[in-house]
Amino acid sequence: MPRFPIKDSQTAVLKAYVISISRRKAYLDCKCAFEKVYGTWEGSFSEFPRFMKALKHFNPGTIVEWKTKQRVDVIEDVFNYVLWTFKPCIDAFVFCRPVISIDEHMSMENMISSC
Repeated sequence: MPRFPIKDSQTAVLKAYVISISRRKAYLDCKCAFEKVYGTWEGSFSEFPRFMKALKHFNPGTIVEWKTKQRVDVIEDVFNYVLWTFKPCIDAFVFCRPVISIDEHMSMENMISSC
């Protein structure tokens, strides 16, 4: 949520309309404005599967894996996290090298003597 302190919201309303509002009303109004611009958590969460489906459609070879947990108190599985990777990343992975690479030319004596 973009930072706009409640006190600044109260001051802006007071200057614009010469009306003093409570902190609660200022907070609820800021929250309402934020939700109008960015949407709600529930709305974003319900759109997420459709977004991931479109991601797979327009990026062939993309792998998406959903992880859920079974809970006793809930009938349906509960969302835990989602992982995805793009096909070019999968193809390029074979060219990755470890951060620390030790080959046969580097012996333990050389490492100790360099310290």
